[in-house]
Amino acid sequence: MKKAYIILAVFLVIACGCNRCSHKYFDTVSLSEYNKTCKCKLYVEVYHTDFGLLKADYLTDSTSFRIYTGTFDDENGYIYYKCRGDSIIVEKIDEDRGTNTQKTVSKKIYSVKELKTRHIMN
Repeated sequence: MKKAYIILAVFLVIACGCNRCSHKYFDTVSLSEYNKTCKCKLYVEVYHTDFGLLKADYLTDSTSFRIYTGTFDDENGYIYYKCRGDSIIVEKIDEDRGTNTQKTVSKKIYSVKELKTRHIMN
């Protein structure tokens, strides 16, 4: 019995810790089409996660970097991208459709120059 709990625990750790393991490609959106203030040649790759319930976004220029920006449930939120000079501001937004309110859950700022020079690929 104890062995079954250990096997179950190992399985759960692997399954839960691997939220980027089995993504299926969904779409690529140009950041300049998504947000007209962005004049850069960057793209957001969108993937369905394990059971198709969530979507995962990756910010990329298609040649020198690709960075994971987050996972979201598109029925209750989204990831918003803003360009400001060399910076890309990435905000994860949760929506409460019952009260018609939005809340910023997380916010990250990336330097495009730094991403390109560090060649981040994840």
